[in-house]
Amino acid sequence: MPQSDERSWRRPLSSIPHGLNGRALVWTRNQFTLREFLDMYSHTLPRIVSVKNGYMGKDDLHTFASDEVYWISAVKTQRRIVAREGGGYYVSIPVNYPLDVTVYPKNGKVHLASLSEVAAMRSLSREEFRIIFENDKSVEFSLGADSGTKANLGILTVTDVYDEHYFIGYPFAQGETEVI
Repeated sequence: MPQSDERSWRRPLSSIPHGLNGRALVWTRNQFTLREFLDMYSHTLPRIVSVKNGYMGKDDLHTFASDEVYWISAVKTQRRIVAREGGGYYVSIPVNYPLDVTVYPKNGKVHLASLSEVAAMRSLSREEFRIIFENDKSVEFSLGADSGTKANLGILTVTDVYDEHYFIGYPFAQGETEVI
């Protein structure tokens, strides 16, 4: 059969990453924690990974079942502020969130600042300080199963700043096979 006719009956290989058609996968015998994988391979992605020891997270987004296979194409980093609200719950807020807060430092002048300025302040000093979002009830947030406006958050005590790393990719569906 001519090659052009052979291609006409094939359906698109939508779940196979570009460049893998016809190539065999060879798994390494090495196992890594997520941190080790991030440190070793974050600059040489994409990679296909197989989960050997699953992890039950707080929700589906943070759960990896054993024997799942993922196509990891990138690692993204987001700087975040950790703050404690009045009831003792902690919230994690992206530094690039586009709203200003009023800062109430323990020693200093009350002033308006962006969250990136708040992160810089916290990075320079280990002393906790309080912030409150400006009163704009049009901006909504989700906090666990609850949602509301930032006016509902009240006064927050800034406790930490950290970089959150997350993988960009998708799982290969188990039990489905495509002929290559």
